[in-house]
Amino acid sequence: MSDPDAPALDKYRAADICIVIPAFREDMRISSFLTELLGLIESESLKMLVIVVDDGSGSAAQNALRSVLDPLRLICPHSLRLLELPRNLGKGGAIKAGWDACPECEYLAFADADGSIAAREVMRLSRLAWAQRAAPKTLFASRVKMLGKNIQCSRFRRFSGRTFSILVEAITGAGVYDSQCGCKFVPASVYQAVRPVLREQRFAFDVELMMAILRAGFAIEEIPIDWHATPGSKVSFLSDTCRMLSSTVAIRRRALTWTFAAKKS
Repeated sequence: MSDPDAPALDKYRAADICIVIPAFREDMRISSFLTELLGLIESESLKMLVIVVDDGSGSAAQNALRSVLDPLRLICPHSLRLLELPRNLGKGGAIKAGWDACPECEYLAFADADGSIAAREVMRLSRLAWAQRAAPKTLFASRVKMLGKNIQCSRFRRFSGRTFSILVEAITGAGVYDSQCGCKFVPASVYQAVRPVLREQRFAFDVELMMAILRAGFAIEEIPIDWHATPGSKVSFLSDTCRMLSSTVAIRRRALTWTFAAKKS
């Protein structure tokens, strides 16, 4: 099923793992995270591609983002691409645009641009994903304090995040502790299987992706990560949470109508 809101895209080179970074006016926050991530990628044997998807930020912000990315593209010409969307689609729309441009990658991933999950943690998940490629599973980064992992945020942020997760679990029954953490690795074959039902363009995309993967019969493994809150979030606790919960209810209803091709053995 084609996405009527998706832009026409050139296909990017094949890679083992493609990491999409959705960015809406993120030129002030992305630089240090992206620089560290590309430095780690250059030292890896994995063939990895990072696509920064500018989500219709407007000409001034796009120019500012190009000024950040251009020096990095000179240093890492094979590892970094910039995809500029002509209008704002939302987090989910930006991720799908990037993933749809990488049909030959074995794993598709995304990471938030703000660096709340450090580049070293993104690379740790990359290695975990690649190590199990013979029997691939979707990996969700999870903000849970276990296995020595450290979560740094305000009490209000922790409370609001857990409250939302509990409500999502009550609505979906998915059994996933943290659906919203901003780093996920999905086998390309799994994404292709669920892509026709993915309609969410904004922050509820994570919930829809989770529900589709589980409904299609694939497994999700949650990986505890170090995480720290980063100033400058564009998410409004009250308005965006209400919209996301409403979208979650709609996703739950749509999920009853989803059908998927039989999994290949």
